[in-house]
Amino acid sequence: MSKAERRIMENRFQKDEALSFRVAKASEVRQLEMVNSSLIAARARLHNVREEQEQFVHASSEIVVHLEAREDELSRSMSLYRLEADVVNAWINFLQDTWAARTTHVEQKEKQVNAELEKYGDYFVNLVIHLLMSHKEQLGPSITRVKGYLEDFHSFQRPEIAPSVKDNDTNIENQRKIIEKEYLDLEGKLLTTSRTMENVKKQFYNGSKGIYRKDDERVKELFSAIEKMKEEFDSIERPVFEVETPLQRSLSVSPRGKHTSKTVVDKHLRKVKSSLLLRRKSLILVELEELESELGKDDADYLPDEIGEWEFDGHHNELEVTKRPSSYGGAI
Repeated sequence: MSKAERRIMENRFQKDEALSFRVAKASEVRQLEMVNSSLIAARARLHNVREEQEQFVHASSEIVVHLEAREDELSRSMSLYRLEADVVNAWINFLQDTWAARTTHVEQKEKQVNAELEKYGDYFVNLVIHLLMSHKEQLGPSITRVKGYLEDFHSFQRPEIAPSVKDNDTNIENQRKIIEKEYLDLEGKLLTTSRTMENVKKQFYNGSKGIYRKDDERVKELFSAIEKMKEEFDSIERPVFEVETPLQRSLSVSPRGKHTSKTVVDKHLRKVKSSLLLRRKSLILVELEELESELGKDDADYLPDEIGEWEFDGHHNELEVTKRPSSYGGAI
């Protein structure tokens, strides 16, 4: 083989190597470009990640600061709540102790009040028993005296003693009036005692429902005995006395009843007024006739009815004055 052919072969071989090198370098360049583009993308991603990291760190820092502030606030609130819980517990303990002390005090007071009520209830019952026994002891002899006065009063009215007392009418009349006055005084005392017993009975049984009292049966027995005496006194037939006023005569029976109504009293007053008016008119007519016969006058300046009305008005005022101080039918 000649040198030219060798050189051609060498050139051809170098050319092939150069082409291979060029191809290899071109692929390397492409690979480098790809690596560069990857690096650029990686750098961009890294930049973005770093920015996100910075934002996350900043946000995390803010969150941590907020949480720390919230933690401090919660710590202070917990401290305040603990203090409030201690105060509330102390207040609850105080209320419990106060309630226990109050309950104990109330129980002691109730026991003391019950003891005082029982004590003074016994005093009250003993007082009522003493009062009832005292009035019972007085009522028996008083009723006997009333019967004695009535016997003495009726003895003055017996027809068999009338002829023997003609010469001593004044003495007999005085004795009879004395007996009548004593009877009326005793009757007034008995009526006052009766009303007093009714008030005592009302006070004793007023609000006593469900209350046990010692010697209650004894009190009932005394009330029953006094009631029997009162019935015995009411059963006595009472005469009409001359020393009584017309109003007292009209009301002589009413004090013995349990209740004297205002209507009954008004009826009695009207009857008394009408009877007094008729009596006054008749007396005035008689006086006018006498005056006419003496003076010879056939007419008068005023009619008898008008004069009777004047007299009635005057007597009406007297009746009103008499009615006010009267103790009959009144409450003691």
